[in-house]
Amino acid sequence: MTSFYDANQQQLLAWFTQIDTDRGGTLSVSELQRALQLAGLNFSGKFVNSLVNLVDADCSGKLSPEEFLQMHGLLRQAHMTFMNADCDRSGVLDLLELAGAFESLGFTLDKAPTGSFYTYCKSYDFDKSGRFSKEVFIAMYVTLYNAKRVHARLQSNLSFDVYLWSIAQL
Repeated sequence: MTSFYDANQQQLLAWFTQIDTDRGGTLSVSELQRALQLAGLNFSGKFVNSLVNLVDADCSGKLSPEEFLQMHGLLRQAHMTFMNADCDRSGVLDLLELAGAFESLGFTLDKAPTGSFYTYCKSYDFDKSGRFSKEVFIAMYVTLYNAKRVHARLQSNLSFDVYLWSIAQL
C-alpha cells in the first residue's frame, strides 16, 4: 500500500476492511492501534483511544469507515503540517518551528516564557531538548484539537490560551 498519509479514500477503505479482524464493520481501539503500527505509527493505546474519541461521532468506542476516513484526514493534516514546519529537514521541530506549525493550524498561543505555549511544550518535552518528533507533534496537535473542541462546548469565559495553560498545569 502507499504510505498511510498518501493513501486515497479507496485504498483506505480497502485497508479498513483488512484490519477489521472481527468483521464487525468497525475498528476497535486495539485493531486501530495494530493497524497504525503496521503503517509505522507507533502510538500508545491511550493516545489511540483519544484519537478514537475525537472522531467517534456515535460514541460507540469504535470507528466506522467514515470516522476512520476523518481520523486519517486529521493525521494527514498533522503530518503535512509537520513536514512543512520542519524547515531544516532534521526530522524534529524546534520551538520556533513548533510555534509556526501550531499557528498554521489556527492556534494562537501565548509565547511568553510563562505562557501557554511554553507550558504546554514542557509537558511533552520529556528529554528537555526543546525538540519534538513527528509522533510527539501529532500527539500535541490531537490534544490541542480536542481541547479546543471541549473549550468550545464549555462556552467558557476563559480565552482558549488561558484554558490551555490551565490544563497544561495538570
